[in-house]
Amino acid sequence: MSRYAIAIAAAAAAGIIAWAVLFGEIPYRMQDGNEISVAGRMVCLPHEQGLFPGPETMECAFGFRGQNGEHYQIGNLEEISKEEPLLEQSVGGAQEFVISGTFTYGDYRNYDVVGTIDADSVEILIRQ
Repeated sequence: MSRYAIAIAAAAAAGIIAWAVLFGEIPYRMQDGNEISVAGRMVCLPHEQGLFPGPETMECAFGFRGQNGEHYQIGNLEEISKEEPLLEQSVGGAQEFVISGTFTYGDYRNYDVVGTIDADSVEILIRQ
């Protein structure tokens, strides 16, 4: 391999690493449109930091907090809650679920989420 090819490969690798450091969401962007399964709990989604000056409003937009600490919107929450009513009833509680479905990455204005899961299935981990 020539020195020129090695230099190009090194520059490309450095560029990829710099992109990952600057835009740390690459794994989520790469998951766009894929099937994922996330274990976690139902929560009120947190607002984007700095979006609303002063105290946070009191409304609760239901969402999912994975065990990885990331928040997700559930795109078809009303529909999937008919199959598993405990899902919406457990917001803010300790009940854990595994939600599986199609992940959509996106930028969201109001809430600090990495994307939306259109759930195909919900599994209760341990009934509380």
